[in-house]
Amino acid sequence: MLDLQEKEYCPTLEEIAQYIKNPVFMQFCNDIKEKYNLPLCLFGHSFGSFLSQSFIQRASDLLEGVILCGSAKQKGLDIKTGEIVSKLQKVFCGKDKPAKFITKMAFGGFDKKFAYDKMENAWVCSNLDSVKKYNEDEWCGAVASIGFFKSLFCGVKDLYEECNLDCIRKELKILIISGDKDPVGGYGKKVEKLFETYVDTGIKEVSVKLYPDKRHELLNEDIRDQVMFDALNFFNSCVIKSNCEDKENNQTA
Repeated sequence: MLDLQEKEYCPTLEEIAQYIKNPVFMQFCNDIKEKYNLPLCLFGHSFGSFLSQSFIQRASDLLEGVILCGSAKQKGLDIKTGEIVSKLQKVFCGKDKPAKFITKMAFGGFDKKFAYDKMENAWVCSNLDSVKKYNEDEWCGAVASIGFFKSLFCGVKDLYEECNLDCIRKELKILIISGDKDPVGGYGKKVEKLFETYVDTGIKEVSVKLYPDKRHELLNEDIRDQVMFDALNFFNSCVIKSNCEDKENNQTA
């Protein structure tokens, strides 16, 4: 059992994945969908969005729709470099040691475009009050372990293999949202690449929305209400589509 209240410990992706792939978790999803006849939708943000990218490759048949927030298509030399460095550090330093060097390598340059804000972690949000709270919160900004980053880089690398993408149900509705000033999304470029990847895979209903001048934490921006409104509208459309399909299937039967 993982103790996620232990601030000094950050689980690896393999450990987190135990819960995603666990039969009890999958049965819980099935129970909601079948026993209670309720549609399931998923909202994944940031790191959670990459877990969600993986989840829809494993179990998209359980979902009516998914929103990927603060996400991107993370593929290229930086991911390969991160994988090599994290593997080497795991050998020489161990998997549980805080990955200070890798953290600097991965996130160190994010603040450069926001130097005018004169605040650490300004890349997180254009609402500087939110950034201040983030910086002052002892539960935020912890340095993840070497094992975590090793798992992250290796896991992300596999997300865009054709054999894995083809496992996504083509009727799954996908909405990708991000701030167009979010460095995680390559200031919109990597977000668009993720959108194009799903389109090329044959997903029938995939859309993308970039919020002008907003950064990584959309739900802490001053347009939070608009983001929530857009998310609710999307999920409502997923539920309506599911209900219509159920009626058609019942009539056919």
